[in-house]
Amino acid sequence: MTAAAQQPTQPQVKVNVLNVCSPSAEEKEAIVSALTRIPKQPLFSPDFEIDRGRTSLQERPGFLQPGESGQDSSESATATWVRIRREFSFQAMFSTVQYSFSHDSKNMMETLVFPKI
Repeated sequence: MTAAAQQPTQPQVKVNVLNVCSPSAEEKEAIVSALTRIPKQPLFSPDFEIDRGRTSLQERPGFLQPGESGQDSSESATATWVRIRREFSFQAMFSTVQYSFSHDSKNMMETLVFPKI
């Protein structure tokens, strides 16, 4: 066996971060395209998860940059958050949907994730 055959392949992960407050024309097209693929009346399974918590903010993630009016601080702080996850039925294009909302002393962030099957 070759070394490549022995290595398990990792699934390709693509992450798109869009500024929905003041999107560019290209981002508007991506938002519209993504929203048209979401069913208007989704078929959810009966199970769901709701999590909440408080997290220490030691360092800021590199992909999150403050907007024009946003402030960035080097001081450590805490953020409170809530996350809701629902599973789609087996007929759906997406496996789950996850909504999260976090809040710290300077920022609020909403995230909506639809992992594609």
